[in-house]
Amino acid sequence: MLMSPGTLIGYPSGNKFSAYGTPGFSLTAPVLTWTTASNDTTPGFDVDLDPTVAVDDVITLEYDNNSDFSSPTDTETNVVDAGEAAAFLINFVLGALGEGTYYFRAKHSRGASDSAWSNTETVIIDTTAPTITSGTTANNAENAVLAHALTANESVTWALNGGDDAADFEISGSTLRWASNGTKDYETPDDTGTNNVYNVTVRATDTAGNTTDQNIAVTVTNVAENPVTYEDAGIAIQAANGTTSTFTAKAIGATATGRLLLIFVSAAGSPLSGQSGLTVNGNAATLVGSELNTTNIVGACYKYALDTGTTADIVASWNGTLVGRAVCAVFAIYDANHTETDTDGSITDNFSAATMTATIDVPSNGIAFAFEAHGSDAATTWSGTDTVADTATTHVETFLSGSTAHNETPGAGKVLTATWTGDVRRLILAAAFGI
Repeated sequence: MLMSPGTLIGYPSGNKFSAYGTPGFSLTAPVLTWTTASNDTTPGFDVDLDPTVAVDDVITLEYDNNSDFSSPTDTETNVVDAGEAAAFLINFVLGALGEGTYYFRAKHSRGASDSAWSNTETVIIDTTAPTITSGTTANNAENAVLAHALTANESVTWALNGGDDAADFEISGSTLRWASNGTKDYETPDDTGTNNVYNVTVRATDTAGNTTDQNIAVTVTNVAENPVTYEDAGIAIQAANGTTSTFTAKAIGATATGRLLLIFVSAAGSPLSGQSGLTVNGNAATLVGSELNTTNIVGACYKYALDTGTTADIVASWNGTLVGRAVCAVFAIYDANHTETDTDGSITDNFSAATMTATIDVPSNGIAFAFEAHGSDAATTWSGTDTVADTATTHVETFLSGSTAHNETPGAGKVLTATWTGDVRRLILAAAFGI
């Protein structure tokens, strides 16, 4: 059937029309959509066409490194087939491109007629994983929130990605925190190793989808929740024969957290074969370290948790007969939660032995005590510093770790040296307690 010029002719593929020869006819610019990820070096595109598309139309895709397309890098063409014409859609997949920024556009051609160029799609090809610049370890004081800053060399998003203790963590923005922004307790660790080291893996993902993982170990550190304090509860010297000595320490001020008594006791006899025990208010105290014992002198250190506001009646018993002094020195350490970290001492019956030493580990958060008995004109030096002289027959000295009064720098293998003149049967003891 003849049709007048400019009349649309039905196209066999359905809902397609040809406007060849139609006065003023123009093709509609396609719509270009980038469909692959930035880290895919073979970018793909959808070209959406208007319903006038026809078989054998040509779709041109070009790209350039310049946004003004002043020197297109390459041009790809596609001749529309029946399936593409029916779908109004063409898929382009390019060959591999190197990293960089590219600009793409498309147009629709039929014969000598071209549409305008489509929208421009900016494609950034990036296959380089981000570098995480924040640390792999962190320390976090107990009872304090964790705020470990996560950083990288480019813009990234952060996520947890495993680790033995991942359930203990969360990420808020770029900050690694304890779950629910909570805290940890040094005394009750709940990490997998129960050693206060919590392990987690974080993942950084850049805008191109490249990822980098990092393992982080967060160590929970101890805090002196109850600062170390002590009170001199009394030094008693008894010069009586027998097998026991009774000492009464003064009543110690009440405190809400309780206290631990540290009791140094020694005696001279002829002979003595060791100590048979020590009680506080009728209850057995716990031996700290080992008893020091020669034929004529015995010394030991005990600890005992005492109720607040209570006077300590201390009874020390020995195997053998006392013929010289029995000495007791008592300190109250606040509170009873302090734990023994180290003890040491030495003992001699030798008149000519003027110097003895004890070596202990001084805790970073704690207190150390030194006890020298059965001598006169004693001088004490700890690790070569802080010399304290005393002319009494019994000398007791207290050293606070890192304090300004009789301080001792914390560390292992600290040596306490005591030097005497005169007398016989000398004993030196030292004990350290940490939080």
